[in-house]
Amino acid sequence: MLLPIKLLKSKPALALGGNILQKVLALATNIVLARSLGAEGYGAVALGLSFFMMVQAFSSLGLTEGLVRFGASALASGNRKLFHKTFISSTSLTLIVTIPICLALATCSEPIGRYFNAVSEFTNLLKLTMAAVPFYSFILLVSSFAQVQQKILQQQAVLVTRALLVLLLCIVVFSTLPSVSSFGWVLLAGHAALSLICLAPLLRTSGLLAGFLPKQELRRLIGFSLAIFTTHINWIIWSNVDRFMLAKLGTLADVGIYNVVALLGLNMQIGVIAMGNLIMPVCASTFARNDHISTADYYRWYSLLGLIIAGLIGACLLMEANAILSLFGPDFIQAGPALILLVIAQFISALPGPVGRLLLVIGKERFVVYASFGQTTLNVAMNWLLIPVYGVEGAAMATLVSLAALRIFYSVYIWRKLNFLVPDIHALAAGTWIIVTAFMSDIAGQMLPFEILGINVTDYVIFAAICVPGLIWLVLHRHKQRVAPQTQ
Repeated sequence: MLLPIKLLKSKPALALGGNILQKVLALATNIVLARSLGAEGYGAVALGLSFFMMVQAFSSLGLTEGLVRFGASALASGNRKLFHKTFISSTSLTLIVTIPICLALATCSEPIGRYFNAVSEFTNLLKLTMAAVPFYSFILLVSSFAQVQQKILQQQAVLVTRALLVLLLCIVVFSTLPSVSSFGWVLLAGHAALSLICLAPLLRTSGLLAGFLPKQELRRLIGFSLAIFTTHINWIIWSNVDRFMLAKLGTLADVGIYNVVALLGLNMQIGVIAMGNLIMPVCASTFARNDHISTADYYRWYSLLGLIIAGLIGACLLMEANAILSLFGPDFIQAGPALILLVIAQFISALPGPVGRLLLVIGKERFVVYASFGQTTLNVAMNWLLIPVYGVEGAAMATLVSLAALRIFYSVYIWRKLNFLVPDIHALAAGTWIIVTAFMSDIAGQMLPFEILGINVTDYVIFAAICVPGLIWLVLHRHKQRVAPQTQ
């Protein structure tokens, strides 16, 4: 009895719980936006958010991951002053680069709006989102500051508060003034307020203002971060190119419909992202000590937990796909086929775990850069070929192909170079069990329908009763086989 309780209180459980809360709040926010604005208005918001995320990834230069890697190494050696200098240097460089880029894009908002045939409100939205980007970058650095120290509860509190503020502001604003540009004000106000909240405790941290890193250490930080920056740009391009191409080759309504299914599919990565955040500092420390056996053990353990969450969410999405899509409004019910494709894509992505992050922390960033370039090229080509023919479904097909290709490539590389398999037998067993029990539960649920908000909850009750006990047994069995069993 004590082991399950300890697992619930462990760092993976805290990280997972925080990520689930973030995704639930983000999902609620998007439901409010979609129902208030319809497919076309929501598509304009989705296009603006794509610019928001792309600019943030570009301007941060990968310094959040650089902070995690070098900050964790500094703390592992007991040099807290060096850790503080790493944080100050990362934050300063990020803001120095971010602000001019945001000003330039805000100035060019009108030509950008005309290029995508977007309404005039999109121009105002883009200006406001660019004003919010520096605040968002600072918030991410603060959360990374806590992550490096493995203060997982504090890290998740920052990120959950961000999602909660945006949702509450959306509910208040959109109840009286539902418009595309209103969301820009929500985004700016929420991020500015949270930045001030985060700044106060930081200023009280003893020895935080230790100055900048020495030149040699600063070069190492920038060099690593630029490699991460390259992978960030590739990831942000391939994950948003479908929206940009749908806006150009289709309509804003297509962008809105696709964004809903993409959002639902990405929720499957809650566990993978949460475990990936834990993998980076832990595997960086074990690999730095040349303890490769523990590195593989930690990675496989955390990856199994992330995969289970991805599989459970994916199964729940597919069992009641049309009913879930109807929550966003009548414009989105037609997106069922695209949702199926993206659920398959995200499940394939989750099977081997966060392999890219593992390769980064063990010094294989150059390989990750080349591989991510290849993925981006493939995704752009597939979108260019498929969107004109299949529209929203074509964008989903392109995502499926590019995700599967990269994960297979990474897994083969890890097997050949690091001599361990991902996914391992436990991950494959968990994935197979989820698929089989979801299929059985869906058939049984159709015989005994009981709907709440149009969703047949019988499917979920049967699925939980059959699937969850088997997964619990699998997790406990895997925990007993760990090389160095520790509650992380």
